[in-house]
Amino acid sequence: MTTSASDSEKYIRNPDIVFRNMDGSGFLADQNNDAMYYLNETGTAIWHFLQDPAAVTDIITTMQAAFPDTPEQQIEQDIRTTFMRLVEKGMVIPEQ
Repeated sequence: MTTSASDSEKYIRNPDIVFRNMDGSGFLADQNNDAMYYLNETGTAIWHFLQDPAAVTDIITTMQAAFPDTPEQQIEQDIRTTFMRLVEKGMVIPEQ
């Protein structure tokens, strides 16, 4: 499993993961090990964005455009941190 993501590498949702929406946040359930993970609004936005393959920079650029009043560095840091956690846990995987 890849534990780091390059800026240009495209990622997708792991097909073994089930998402449940809860008032803007959500939960991911890993069917292979019965684990559940909470997603805040940032994580939920990333999960929805990865309906199609995308690179972390694609997500950052889109979120910065969607929230112009939020400092770009804050958005980038939040996205990168959350994205890396999803990759490390195997919730998000490289596109094959």
